[in-house]
Amino acid sequence: MLQVIQFSDQGGTTAAVPSTWRDRKVAVAATEMQTDPIGLQHQETQVVARASVEAQTEPTVTSARSSRGRLFDVGPVAQFLQRVERPLADMLMENLQTTAFSEWSLDWGTDDPDFLDRNQPLLQVSDTDLLIDPDVVGPDMTLVAMDKSQSGNSLVLGYAIPHRVTRAADTWCTHASRLSMWQAGKPTASTTLTSCVTTVAIHPDTSAWIAAGTWLGTVLLWDTGSTTAVTSAASSIAHQDAVTAVRWCGPMVWSIALDGALIEWRRARDGLEAVRHLVVAIPRTQLGCGLVSMAMHPDPVSSVVMLATEVGQVIHMDARRMKAVGKAATVGSVATAPHFRYAGHVGVVPGIAFNAFVPMCVSVGDDGKLALYRVFRDTPIHLVHTATPLLAVAWSPLRPAVLAVTTATSLSVYDIAANLVQPVATLALNCTGPVFFHPTLPIVYVGTLADGKSGVQTVRLGSELVTRDIGVRRRDVAALAKLMGTADEDEHWDE
Repeated sequence: MLQVIQFSDQGGTTAAVPSTWRDRKVAVAATEMQTDPIGLQHQETQVVARASVEAQTEPTVTSARSSRGRLFDVGPVAQFLQRVERPLADMLMENLQTTAFSEWSLDWGTDDPDFLDRNQPLLQVSDTDLLIDPDVVGPDMTLVAMDKSQSGNSLVLGYAIPHRVTRAADTWCTHASRLSMWQAGKPTASTTLTSCVTTVAIHPDTSAWIAAGTWLGTVLLWDTGSTTAVTSAASSIAHQDAVTAVRWCGPMVWSIALDGALIEWRRARDGLEAVRHLVVAIPRTQLGCGLVSMAMHPDPVSSVVMLATEVGQVIHMDARRMKAVGKAATVGSVATAPHFRYAGHVGVVPGIAFNAFVPMCVSVGDDGKLALYRVFRDTPIHLVHTATPLLAVAWSPLRPAVLAVTTATSLSVYDIAANLVQPVATLALNCTGPVFFHPTLPIVYVGTLADGKSGVQTVRLGSELVTRDIGVRRRDVAALAKLMGTADEDEHWDE
């Protein structure tokens, strides 16, 4: 039943309107007369008048197809409208002048940027508290590593004394460090390591499995259902220097280190077992070039991996070049030439990331440079120069052209489709490096320092940066394709 409601500061009345209005009369037999308009739900007990004698018909079953086309007499409806015309008009006029909803705002329910509230900040620190491991007691321990689950509902945090990941730092570490798992803003599991943790990664399908690397070159596998971490198995193939990044590739764990080695591990009965390996060599030598960051191709079937070094190189590597580890493997591994090297940075490259929508990747360096690359071209397609060393970078999983970058004093968000040079929003934060977009919610996780405490800060994003509107996504992809010089090509991974 449709109702017209009078909005009034002093209270109002309602008038009932029939829900079965029609504009043509129903054709019935000459000996029958149609009753007043009725709903389709009452057709099984329809009443007709025949020869001035009222009788109940037998229940009928009418198909949805035939019921949808049945029309009713509009006479009673017209009479009703004539009766309510004047009071209804008076109610509507009074509603136009009411102040009952003067404090309310209008939401059109659209993702179109033209209708968004321009007063909403693009970056805003969430009201939630800083996520801090309550068992961290050392004043020198800082959040140095972080990762999120595929759903974004779980976080793993790594606390340690922040060594600088270069060969100029200490060569030995016996400081204790901690790993903690967080779900719904609360710690659910934790463990202590005997060396400073440097990197962590959550399994994409089983969030209870955590891979981690340490300053001593050990790769760990931690099942949050247990209380201890499982170390790598004894093997002739192992890292000889600090592990700088670990990533999951299906059921396998990939790790890189300052010794220049890339090793693929699989779970074994007594820990982890090396399966394949390679060493990225310094040109014209057999020495490994220190690797500091790694990005896996978003397609799990692909063999492309991006590596960055401590001397500013960005490397395109085909994982099929990795050598299988045999039973009679000798200590060390044969140096392997990369597929090709990109024109890189000056100094350490701490962050590198793939775009999930188009064949593009981004790197950030100590030289303050943000570089965009087309995956299979060795020359950067765009450079952004800043005056501050950059710590980490992450692409948005919702907006193809949006990425987040951290420095020691700020979090910046770039919209490449809107501005190629300047960030669209910057928030002052004392960042410790890690940054991740939530895969579905309008938030970013950032490792920060606040009031002398180190933890994860949740930052809310404005609607413009997380819109799911397919038109905005296509516009972003088109802008990136134009930047790559592929505007007329159908070159994208997933739209």
